[in-house]
Amino acid sequence: MRDTNMLSDLVERAFASRKAADTLQGKQKRPANAAALRVVTALWLGVAVIQFIVWAAVCAVRGSVDSPWWVWEFIGGAIVVGCLRWASRRGTPDVSVR
Repeated sequence: MRDTNMLSDLVERAFASRKAADTLQGKQKRPANAAALRVVTALWLGVAVIQFIVWAAVCAVRGSVDSPWWVWEFIGGAIVVGCLRWASRRGTPDVSVR
């Protein structure tokens, strides 16, 4: 019985110290749309990789290097995903009413 109480005390102290450390370091919770941002990023990278593979296959079949048309989607997607991530980290603006 005493070992059980001692173990539960140790677990409580460990969680309490972890909570205190997180509070002192100022860690913030992830934004609510973090999962959506991960999905959008994964889709963008997935499409870019598929386009690169198709481009490489076309180049291999033709025997010559074609212009890298996949770069346009990659750059455009990077701009869109970057803007979405920047906007989510920025949060809502602080508006004061006079």
